Amino acid sequence: MPVVKMQKVAILSHNSHSEDLLEFLQDEGVMEVSPNEETVDIEHPKVSYEKAEVVFAIDFLRPSATKEALKIAKSPGSNDDIRKAALHTDFRAIIDECKKLEDESSEVLSERQKLEAEKERLLPWQKSPLNLNEKETKTSKVTYGTCPPASIDDLRAEIDEKNLKVELVQIEKASNEVFLASVVWKKDTEEFERTSAKHGFTAVDLPEAGGAPVQELGRIDQELKKFEENEMELNRKRTELAKSFPDLVRLGIYLQWIDQKQSVRSEFSATDQTVSLTGWIPSKEFNDLEKKLEQKFPAVALLKTEPREGEEPPMQIKNVDAVAPFEAVTRLYGIPGGGEMDPTRPLMPFFILYFGLCLTDAGYGFILAALMGVLIWKFKLKMQEQKLVWLLFYAGIVTFLVSIPFGGWFGITPDAVPAFLTYTNSNGDLRFVGQIWDLTKDVDFFRNLALTLGSIQILFGIFLAGYWKAIHGKVFEAIASHFTVHLFAIALALKYALGVPFMDYALIAIGLLFIWGQGKGPWFVRPLVGTLGALGFLIGIMSNILSYLRILALGLATGALAFAINQVAVVLKDLLPIFLGIPVFICILLFGHMISLALNGLGSFVHSGRLQFIEFFGQFFQGGGREFTPFKRSLSPIA
Repeated sequence: MPVVKMQKVAILSHNSHSEDLLEFLQDEGVMEVSPNEETVDIEHPKVSYEKAEVVFAIDFLRPSATKEALKIAKSPGSNDDIRKAALHTDFRAIIDECKKLEDESSEVLSERQKLEAEKERLLPWQKSPLNLNEKETKTSKVTYGTCPPASIDDLRAEIDEKNLKVELVQIEKASNEVFLASVVWKKDTEEFERTSAKHGFTAVDLPEAGGAPVQELGRIDQELKKFEENEMELNRKRTELAKSFPDLVRLGIYLQWIDQKQSVRSEFSATDQTVSLTGWIPSKEFNDLEKKLEQKFPAVALLKTEPREGEEPPMQIKNVDAVAPFEAVTRLYGIPGGGEMDPTRPLMPFFILYFGLCLTDAGYGFILAALMGVLIWKFKLKMQEQKLVWLLFYAGIVTFLVSIPFGGWFGITPDAVPAFLTYTNSNGDLRFVGQIWDLTKDVDFFRNLALTLGSIQILFGIFLAGYWKAIHGKVFEAIASHFTVHLFAIALALKYALGVPFMDYALIAIGLLFIWGQGKGPWFVRPLVGTLGALGFLIGIMSNILSYLRILALGLATGALAFAINQVAVVLKDLLPIFLGIPVFICILLFGHMISLALNGLGSFVHSGRLQFIEFFGQFFQGGGREFTPFKRSLSPIA
């Protein structure tokens, strides 16, 4: 069975073997350690601190790492490579240098930002002839500010009217403000401030420097150039240091191993002479693990134990390569709970068929299969590792095959393609080669197909529920609550399709048995409860079957959208000159169908999955299991 059977085990060891035992279990990677009721809380702040420092260094050097270094970091090598890098590289010096470079870079960046802000403030005033440090004399005061262009004349007029000793010097004029320098006689300062404020004058605080603004801007440019040189030097050092990036990633993985060991070490139950560890392993691994422990350790024993009351085993599903891609669908819903079957194989043919019928475009199916196929070929993707990519590859192939009889080809109509690609059927309709039905004309057939497929899958789900109960010893409950539905369907077929006599009595008997199976409680209450349960069951089944009409709706929507894209492209091509029309036509077709494939492909995935999760799983599967997570060495980078 795809659900891997689990065994609760305990490992007893002499104290002297505890560290070697941890190393061995981490290497084997077949045991999930269970929390111990007598767990000793072992803190490991040093490892946590070192991991944090390594993560900092990795993040700091990542932007400067070469493509080759990043590639190596994604595939860090074997366990020995990781140990060698962790034990023979001076990481302390690398991390300290990273911290030093970060501090220097932060300081340079801060100073450069200050200069750039100062430069931005001075730029509008670069034409000012006044020195910035000469803002006040014994008799006058210089004020810089801005004023709306429309208010300048009124401001000057009021200054003259009040006979204020003020000289306004226009430095620069922009669309929405004028930059002014005002030289004001000190005794008129307060009156000028009141008058200028009334006309929208806003004072600007410029830096007190030694020369005119243009001179200060020159000085700032020189300093900015120095800072740019400093930044280039720091980037050079950072790039040089980034050569250690792969080894830093390896160190991070090594520290992760230590952290995991510390966590498992805290689950040891210890006495003066022994330590013990409990957990779960796949049942088929027990003998092999026991043999390896006996060979490696003279004083270690592996024992089978019983789970604590209420303790559920972890769940692991493992299918053959051809089925494994469909685990991507199952895992979206959840892992099987204790005592449940893996629904991956039962959902596989239905999901892939519904995906193809929802998309119903052979052209889109071909493109999807081709794109996923290129990814699989280029990156050598394996079924067990890249399940979703392989699933979409399958989906593209099935979409291509099931769409040919419906004539879906990028929304193109048969009259728009060469004659050798079409034929005329007995009704005089022009069809594509291989086309049997027309979605726009044979809607009734497509609707009936969707409802028939839904009925078959619902009945199959009910059968699986009964089958699972039967093999677990609940035979009568399986027959009364589940198989009666199939018996009823068979009796109806025998009565109306084959005309077999006495089927009315069989239908009545099956119906009464079904009502009994749906009921609960004492015998005199059970028929009433069963009747209500049977009505609810039938209403639910009808509702679930009607949900499969979404296959029809999505199939029609794909064709309609593809056809609309083609029409828009043709209309715009005809409206524009030929030198513009052809490129626009190609772009609309290319990008329009790319978007259509993405949207309709996503919709097909989501709605096909929904039919599995709600309508199909609702008959026999609940999920909610906890995934098996063995204690093992991971080669995944920590950042």
